Amino acid sequence: MRSIQKKQRFLRLLYSRLSLGLLLLVLLMGVSAVWNVYGKFKDAARERLQSKEALSGIEERITQVREDVAQLKTVEGVEEEFRTTFGLVKKGEGVIVVINDKNQAGVEEDAQGGFWANISRGLKSLLGM
Repeated sequence: MRSIQKKQRFLRLLYSRLSLGLLLLVLLMGVSAVWNVYGKFKDAARERLQSKEALSGIEERITQVREDVAQLKTVEGVEEEFRTTFGLVKKGEGVIVVINDKNQAGVEEDAQGGFWANISRGLKSLLGM
């Protein structure tokens, strides 16, 4: 009889509001912990992707630097670098200066003007003036 009473007391305690509240609290804490771990997992995945992109950029830069170093090991590469960086020239080379002239080939100065200037030029050419 006492074992039945102990069993009933245990079941009453198990199904009481207090124990159900504690069980719900433990369940909510577990869900919260799982949610936090999931958030950290997503953050780690995003950072891993960013790291892979950064690594590929660095690898491309390393390849470019190696090509530049190989270019600088040649005489032509050194000469080209000095020309572009410092503007150096060889002996005997000169500077070419391009000047834009208003009287370019194929463009006459008389061709400018408005409608009436063109009519007056046409009349002058017809009358032989």
